[in-house]
Amino acid sequence: MVFSVSQINEYVRKSLQMDPILSQVEVRGEISNLKFHQSGLLFFTLKDEQASISCMMFQADVMRLRSRPFEGMRATAAGSISLYVKSGQYRLTARSIRADGLGVLYERLQILTEKLSREGLFAQERKKTLPGVIDTLGVVTSPTGAVIHDIINVSMRRNPHTQILLCPVKVQGSGAAEEIAAAIDLLDSLERVSVIIVARGGGSIEDLWAFNEEIVARACARCHKPIVSAIGHETDNTLCDLASDVRAPTPSAAAELAVPRLDILQAKVDQVRQMLSRSMRERIGLEQHRLSVAAARLRLLNPREKMRERYAALTREKQNLERAVRLRIEKEKSMLQLRSTTLRQQYPGKRIADARWRLAQRTVQMRREMHRRIRLEQDRVVQQERELQLLSPFAVLKRGYVIVENTEGKPVAAAEELQTGQQIRMLFADGEADASILSVIRRGE
Repeated sequence: MVFSVSQINEYVRKSLQMDPILSQVEVRGEISNLKFHQSGLLFFTLKDEQASISCMMFQADVMRLRSRPFEGMRATAAGSISLYVKSGQYRLTARSIRADGLGVLYERLQILTEKLSREGLFAQERKKTLPGVIDTLGVVTSPTGAVIHDIINVSMRRNPHTQILLCPVKVQGSGAAEEIAAAIDLLDSLERVSVIIVARGGGSIEDLWAFNEEIVARACARCHKPIVSAIGHETDNTLCDLASDVRAPTPSAAAELAVPRLDILQAKVDQVRQMLSRSMRERIGLEQHRLSVAAARLRLLNPREKMRERYAALTREKQNLERAVRLRIEKEKSMLQLRSTTLRQQYPGKRIADARWRLAQRTVQMRREMHRRIRLEQDRVVQQERELQLLSPFAVLKRGYVIVENTEGKPVAAAEELQTGQQIRMLFADGEADASILSVIRRGE
């Protein structure tokens, strides 16, 4: 019996589905070729020292993951073995992934902690202090659960006028770290937000892993607003705690730290009001004393004497002013005369006459130069005519020489080019003649 490729692949796929072992199997290995597809699917490879197997996980199962897998992670994937009919390749369709022991996550956490610590993200000098008065409290946590209710209850108890702005996020699972980092950046961009609390309840290291992601730690470090971190319980310690400005053991304690008590604020306001009132009374008393002293000094001074002194000073000022005006007028007259003289010297008519004179002089010079160059060129032409006459072949013919040409008009330069009986033409200085060669005698024969 002959089967098509599709039939064989379909038969193998159904056989794998019917196998009780392969329909529910757990495979342990190291994750590689990890790829989150835009459709929500997760593709990866599990491998050990001898072999590897392709794996795939659907979006719904990816969303239920308690921690985000990473390249090189040792894990156990639970699912079923199936065959992809189109390519004829079998794969593991995973429904869950769990870390192969907590040692892997602790190892990764230690590596990240050392890396970010070397960059200075946890340095104490980067920490910001909490403000004494806040406008709006920003909260990054899950919208459900006891955490947000604890923060609201504590904040309202400490100050009923506190405004709380919740930025809801996932606190565990795939994509939680990206949502937390984006929420921190969003609250940091809002001017009215004074303090940000990042909080969630307790849990295992896998439950809290979103707060150990590098993207969350960097978002906390670059935030301009003070951040209070309340992740897990007092014994837990995440990268978010290290990168934040203040760490609180619980979400309730975070609200205690971030929200000042209203009665304490009112007491401080009353204290400042009393200080201002006391300062104003002291200042008014000082000014009253200064006014009394000034009044006493005024009574001691004679107004008429002051008027005479002022009149004498005014007279002196008048004389000085008149003297200064005269000096200024004389100076301006001198300057006017100087400028008048300069203007006459720079009168355009004189400058035009000078320019015309210079133009006439240059015209005469140019004409002289032109005549000189014409004479030189004429002499050079006469000399070249003489040289041409000396080099002309007709001048040679006048001295008795003859040019011999064959019947084609080409010059005959040697006797070996002639033959007996050949017709030739002889060119003289005053004419030409046709001749015939009777005999040829070559030199040396």
